[in-house]
Amino acid sequence: MVGMIQTGTSEPWDPYMGADVKADILPSVLAEGTVDGKLYNWPIFLDIIVQAWNARLVEKAGLDPSVAPTTWDESSATLRRSRTAGSPRSARRLTAGAGARSRR
Repeated sequence: MVGMIQTGTSEPWDPYMGADVKADILPSVLAEGTVDGKLYNWPIFLDIIVQAWNARLVEKAGLDPSVAPTTWDESSATLRRSRTAGSPRSARRLTAGAGARSRR
């Protein structure tokens, strides 16, 4: 992005975006797209992280379905145990961030 700014290929959004719109954007998102105090980039799609599981399958794996994993390591361990317990392939997906490969 910096190269495009330096060559004048990209222009800041600031003149086109009112303060009310900026107020609705998380400060960390604004900071990520700001160069030299001007907003050049802001994400259209933000990752939404959802954690869901089938309580019956989690219980079959010998785990407490009322206690959610809180780290990637715990999530991986839950996945491994569900594999051992014979959960269907479609129920065994773990994606760690954009571009990561799902494990089956």
